[in-house]
Amino acid sequence: MSSMKYSEVKSFNFSPLIAAAILFFLFSPSNAQDSSKLVDSLYKNLQQTVESKVRLQLLAGLVREIHYSDSAQPYYLEAISLARELNNSRLLAENLNRLGVYYRNKNLQDESLLYYEEALAVSKQADDYVQIGHSLNNIGQIYYLQGLFDEALNYYTDAEYYFQTSGDLYGLAYNLTGKSLVLGALGQYLNALEAINTAISIRSTNGNSRQLIVSKFNKAQLLIDMGDLDAAKKDVLALYEYGLEYDYFRALQALEQLVVIEQKNRNFTNLKKYVDEALILHNQRPNSESIIAILTAAIEVATLEKNDNWLSELEELLAEEKKEYNTQKVRDYLAKLTIQRQKREIEQLNRENELKLKAEKFRNYIFILLFVMKIILLSLVILYRRYLNHQRKLNQDLKVQKIKIEAQAKELVQINQVKDKILSILSHDLRGPLQSLQGMLDLINLKYLTQEEFQTYIPQISVDLGNNVLLLENLLLWSKNQMQGMQINKSKFDLSEMICKNFQLIQASSNYKQQDLKNKVPEGTEIYADKNMIEIVLRNLLNNALKFTNNGEQILVNSRDHSDNYWICVEDKGVGMNQIVKNKLFKNDFYTTLGTNNEGGTGLGLIISKDLIEHNKGTLWVESEEGIGSKFIFTVPKH
Repeated sequence: MSSMKYSEVKSFNFSPLIAAAILFFLFSPSNAQDSSKLVDSLYKNLQQTVESKVRLQLLAGLVREIHYSDSAQPYYLEAISLARELNNSRLLAENLNRLGVYYRNKNLQDESLLYYEEALAVSKQADDYVQIGHSLNNIGQIYYLQGLFDEALNYYTDAEYYFQTSGDLYGLAYNLTGKSLVLGALGQYLNALEAINTAISIRSTNGNSRQLIVSKFNKAQLLIDMGDLDAAKKDVLALYEYGLEYDYFRALQALEQLVVIEQKNRNFTNLKKYVDEALILHNQRPNSESIIAILTAAIEVATLEKNDNWLSELEELLAEEKKEYNTQKVRDYLAKLTIQRQKREIEQLNRENELKLKAEKFRNYIFILLFVMKIILLSLVILYRRYLNHQRKLNQDLKVQKIKIEAQAKELVQINQVKDKILSILSHDLRGPLQSLQGMLDLINLKYLTQEEFQTYIPQISVDLGNNVLLLENLLLWSKNQMQGMQINKSKFDLSEMICKNFQLIQASSNYKQQDLKNKVPEGTEIYADKNMIEIVLRNLLNNALKFTNNGEQILVNSRDHSDNYWICVEDKGVGMNQIVKNKLFKNDFYTTLGTNNEGGTGLGLIISKDLIEHNKGTLWVESEEGIGSKFIFTVPKH
């Protein structure tokens, strides 16, 4: 159960002196380390206190410390009675749950279930998530003990939600510890291990060694069921060592599991040692269920080994223990009858308290009326604030919509600019040379231009038509990419061979100015990309280099190996460019300048080259200095 918070103690209206005493005894760090001293202090103050609110707080603190003791029951009953009288739903639900645990430990499951269900109703009415979680958790535990595993899992799952929502890690650790056993019983071992590991993580953090050992013991039981005996044994031994120091009852439970493990491992020497230790502990702190299980396992081993003397001794001890166990069951039955009688007495007291409460209701009517009016006013304020927030949201949405429309308008302007540029290219750069050729052909047909005169124009016409072919390829590729995207057909090919082929085409073209072409890419350099696209990129970059270099200047293509890709560099010793010009490249404004022989251009070649390289999972960039030359570098993958 969750412990009482400091803020909750402060909320009660009692004298500062008594409040200080309670805070000292309940929350002093030194006393927290000495439970016996704390119990004595709480008991002494309880004997001297008659004021109901203070007494309830002292009772709640006392039963938290002695809830494993048989002497706790009367204090639970008084705390429950006072909590009803003071209408303190939190402490009422807490102590109902604790009293249920008391009866559960005595194996009076039906009685404990009644208290858990009442605690659940009280905590739900108060919307107390922590106590709702504990109540659901406790009910789930009873169903688990009764073998109703599906019903138990439903309650544990609901309890987990309330612990997580309220942020109660202590309760969540209890929940996941119990839930893991239910999941194990249902055969959901992976989910069970996940739950118990989370519980162990939480309890390792909060430093509660007893609870941590219990969680590890539950994990060990799961591991035994799964057949992982070595891993289970480690946690069971930890519980056994803890039990020897603090709790012989837990120690006997651990010995029960150790006997099971050693029986399955057929390590009968260790088993006999654990049986002897169990008998010694049982004499000091009886645990009939565990010792009966231990003796039963030992009898199976004695029978297997044909150890008649040990078998006779074990059977005699088992018979005596079963007799004592049956006697204890009779005592439990009689205790149940006593509990039922006490319950009837409590119900009678509750009825009397109800009559007192009815007499006080009249005085509360005015308070309720004022409270309702306050709620109405608060609701009106909330509605008005929601209206204002709604208006603000509408205004914000309008602003966002306006921004989107402005962005779309800007995009449309850019698209129109691109369209206009393409039309300009088509009408001037592409149509001009064709019209010139058409005009010359007309002049020849009309006999205004001789064959010799036409021959002088052929080199220029060849240059223009060659540029038109490359321009047309770039335009078609760029347009296709803008409208429907490019289809990539990747394959392996020899990059050095492709460069040599393009050098031959350049040397045969009219753009060639007798530059010194160098291919430094090693033969057999294979890359994985779309061959046609890479060839268009090379052609664009080489034509760009031809355009901006003079006769005899060097144009160099080399490569560099970078793990999974190659860096390909087209380097020229031409005019170069400054930073302003470099910043304008690769953009949709189609920036271009005249070449060394006043060659024109569109700027489209670099744009389409960048797109093609990026479609092949690479990058393209430029390094250049004005008057020194330029390097256009792109990357392509090897594989």
